[in-house]
Amino acid sequence: MLTLAIASAPEITTKSSKKPAPSLTLTTLVPLNVALQGGLLISAEGKSVAKLAYRNCNQTGCFAEQSLEPAMLAALSKGTNGEASLRLVDGQDINIRFSLKGMKAALSALQGQASK
Repeated sequence: MLTLAIASAPEITTKSSKKPAPSLTLTTLVPLNVALQGGLLISAEGKSVAKLAYRNCNQTGCFAEQSLEPAMLAALSKGTNGEASLRLVDGQDINIRFSLKGMKAALSALQGQASK
Protein backbone atom coordinates (compact mmCIF):
# COMPACT_ATOMS: atom_id res chain seq x y z
CA MET A 1 0.00 0.00 0.00
CA LEU A 2 1.21 3.48 -0.88
CA THR A 3 -0.14 6.79 0.39
CA LEU A 4 0.74 10.02 -1.43
CA ALA A 5 -0.06 13.48 -0.08
CA ILE A 6 0.76 16.84 -1.61
CA ALA A 7 0.42 19.91 0.56
CA SER A 8 1.55 23.50 0.74
CA ALA A 9 4.90 23.82 2.45
CA PRO A 10 5.34 26.46 5.15
CA GLU A 11 6.41 29.79 3.65
CA ILE A 12 9.98 30.83 4.28
CA THR A 13 10.57 34.55 3.81
CA THR A 14 14.07 35.76 3.10
CA LYS A 15 15.45 39.30 3.02
CA SER A 16 16.09 39.11 -0.72
CA SER A 17 12.55 38.08 -1.68
CA LYS A 18 9.43 40.18 -1.31
CA LYS A 19 7.01 37.26 -1.39
CA PRO A 20 8.09 33.63 -1.55
CA ALA A 21 6.85 31.51 -4.44
CA PRO A 22 4.19 28.95 -3.53
CA SER A 23 5.86 25.69 -2.56
CA LEU A 24 4.40 22.20 -2.48
CA THR A 25 5.74 19.14 -0.67
CA LEU A 26 5.12 15.49 -1.57
CA THR A 27 4.90 13.17 1.45
CA THR A 28 4.63 9.41 0.99
CA LEU A 29 3.87 6.57 3.37
CA VAL A 30 4.86 2.97 2.66
CA PRO A 31 4.65 -0.12 4.89
CA LEU A 32 7.49 -1.17 7.17
CA ASN A 33 10.29 -3.49 6.02
CA VAL A 34 11.52 -1.25 3.18
CA ALA A 35 15.24 -0.91 2.51
CA LEU A 36 15.77 2.64 3.76
CA GLN A 37 19.06 3.33 1.97
CA GLY A 38 17.46 2.89 -1.48
CA GLY A 39 14.84 5.59 -1.05
CA LEU A 40 11.60 5.76 -3.01
CA LEU A 41 11.45 6.57 -6.71
CA ILE A 42 8.36 8.29 -8.15
CA SER A 43 7.84 8.27 -11.91
CA ALA A 44 5.19 9.53 -14.32
CA GLU A 45 4.62 7.93 -17.72
CA GLY A 46 7.74 5.81 -17.16
CA LYS A 47 10.05 8.79 -16.56
CA SER A 48 11.66 9.51 -13.20
CA VAL A 49 10.12 12.49 -11.42
CA ALA A 50 11.67 12.36 -7.93
CA LYS A 51 13.79 10.20 -5.66
CA LEU A 52 12.74 10.63 -2.06
CA ALA A 53 14.84 9.80 0.98
CA TYR A 54 13.02 8.23 3.90
CA ARG A 55 12.47 10.69 6.74
CA ASN A 56 11.34 8.36 9.53
CA CYS A 57 9.48 5.15 10.30
CA ASN A 58 6.99 4.42 13.06
CA GLN A 59 4.27 1.82 13.73
CA THR A 60 2.27 3.22 10.77
CA GLY A 61 5.05 2.76 8.19
CA CYS A 62 7.93 4.70 6.63
CA PHE A 63 7.63 8.31 5.49
CA ALA A 64 9.54 9.98 2.66
CA GLU A 65 9.29 13.67 1.78
CA GLN A 66 10.39 15.92 -1.08
CA SER A 67 9.77 19.53 -2.11
CA LEU A 68 8.25 19.57 -5.58
CA GLU A 69 10.15 21.65 -8.12
CA PRO A 70 8.38 23.11 -11.18
CA ALA A 71 9.66 20.33 -13.49
CA MET A 72 8.34 17.68 -11.10
CA LEU A 73 4.95 19.40 -10.90
CA ALA A 74 4.78 19.62 -14.70
CA ALA A 75 5.56 15.91 -15.10
CA LEU A 76 2.91 14.91 -12.56
CA SER A 77 0.35 17.27 -14.13
CA LYS A 78 0.86 15.99 -17.69
CA GLY A 79 0.90 12.29 -16.86
CA THR A 80 -2.01 9.89 -16.56
CA ASN A 81 -0.10 7.03 -14.91
CA GLY A 82 2.39 7.11 -12.07
CA GLU A 83 4.53 4.52 -10.34
CA ALA A 84 6.41 4.25 -7.07
CA SER A 85 9.42 1.93 -6.91
CA LEU A 86 10.98 0.67 -3.70
CA ARG A 87 12.98 -2.26 -2.38
CA LEU A 88 12.11 -4.38 0.63
CA VAL A 89 14.73 -5.46 3.17
CA ASP A 90 14.65 -8.98 1.68
CA GLY A 91 15.82 -7.53 -1.69
CA GLN A 92 12.45 -7.76 -3.45
CA ASP A 93 11.73 -4.82 -5.76
CA ILE A 94 8.19 -3.47 -5.59
CA ASN A 95 6.47 -1.24 -8.17
CA ILE A 96 3.16 0.33 -7.19
CA ARG A 97 1.15 1.92 -9.99
CA PHE A 98 -1.28 4.77 -9.42
CA SER A 99 -3.44 7.10 -11.48
CA LEU A 100 -2.57 10.73 -12.09
CA LYS A 101 -6.00 11.59 -13.45
CA GLY A 102 -7.19 14.80 -11.84
CA MET A 103 -3.68 15.72 -10.70
CA LYS A 104 -3.47 18.82 -12.91
CA ALA A 105 -6.65 20.31 -11.42
CA ALA A 106 -5.63 19.37 -7.88
CA LEU A 107 -2.15 20.91 -8.22
CA SER A 108 -3.62 24.10 -9.73
CA ALA A 109 -6.00 24.41 -6.78
CA LEU A 110 -3.20 23.81 -4.26
CA GLN A 111 -0.92 26.34 -5.92
CA GLY A 112 -3.75 28.88 -5.95
CA GLN A 113 -4.30 28.40 -2.22
CA ALA A 114 -0.59 28.57 -1.49
CA SER A 115 -0.23 31.90 -3.29
CA LYS A 116 -2.99 33.57 -1.22
